[in-house]
Amino acid sequence: MFRLELMLTGAAELYPRRSLPDHPNPIGTLAKMAVSQFRSQRLRPSRSRHSLWPVGAGGRESGTIRTLGGASPQRRGMIRGERRTGTVDDVIKGTPLFSWIVAVGDELLSGHTADTNSAWLASRLSGTPYPCSRIVVIPDQIPLIVEELQAAVAGEAERVFCCGGLGPTPDDRTMAAVAEMLGVSLVGDPAVLARVRERVAQRFREGRAPSPEPNPGTLKMALIPKGAIVLRNPVGGAPPLAIPLPGGGAHRWLFVVPGVPAELQAVFQEEIAPIYLHGDGGRIYRELFFPGVAESTFFPVLTELEASYPQVSFGSYPQSDGVTIRVSAVEPEALDESFATLRRLAPAVPRD
Repeated sequence: MFRLELMLTGAAELYPRRSLPDHPNPIGTLAKMAVSQFRSQRLRPSRSRHSLWPVGAGGRESGTIRTLGGASPQRRGMIRGERRTGTVDDVIKGTPLFSWIVAVGDELLSGHTADTNSAWLASRLSGTPYPCSRIVVIPDQIPLIVEELQAAVAGEAERVFCCGGLGPTPDDRTMAAVAEMLGVSLVGDPAVLARVRERVAQRFREGRAPSPEPNPGTLKMALIPKGAIVLRNPVGGAPPLAIPLPGGGAHRWLFVVPGVPAELQAVFQEEIAPIYLHGDGGRIYRELFFPGVAESTFFPVLTELEASYPQVSFGSYPQSDGVTIRVSAVEPEALDESFATLRRLAPAVPRD
């Protein structure tokens, strides 16, 4: 079932700078304007079963979990199913590059395991030219994994991280799903098999395995989609992969990584980030904390800032004793100027 979500995507698009602060009923006016805009939008289902993208809405960066809004030409092309490619230089030229995260696991959806991997990855990606614009959590079901990866191929993602489901048990189905999405078979990789055998033999010597020979489950971990690049796993046995996304040449990559946090983090830091995420163009973040102030008091200030600095992102985060305003941008000059304007327009004195 689709979930409709009414979202204020850029206050400057919802209403001009004029009337709202002086209007006798600003909340009612804002609600009417938002509902009117929502009804006037032509909604079209996205390639994900979990979201709808309003076509023609005001442009903002998409958020985690669901991709909403989307006025940029790049996102409108994504809705039409067009593919685009890009390089790190595109960040400087104004074409945004993005990463998607697909977290796989029934245990994540049931609440038995917290999805700490997605939060960790998103925080690391925020400082690269490929910040995260979408996080999806899906069960260990091959058709759903294939569907999400196909959406990534057709969509905006330059880097896609598929996390989890690489283990030795029957419910670990990610490799099979990736192979199906690519239209290739699973093949035994001699180098991976050698590492599997060595790990099992080592565990046997340490008294942690009943036999020096791999069982069917561990042998299963040596099967990878044909043509994939096998990356090194410094701390575990599951083979991480790097795969060029279809139609993207050498610019768009799918990374299949283990779900064990220690393994995922080691693979990201040692194998993926230095090679596939380097370059200039990462977002820069600055923030101010305003004690004893209600978040709503920043409504007119943030409205004006968003209208004046469309290339800068502003976020407000209420705390028990005040509110934090976070500002981020790719260009340092834009960040410095907007941050200074925030200080000047703020309704309270920040705690430095």
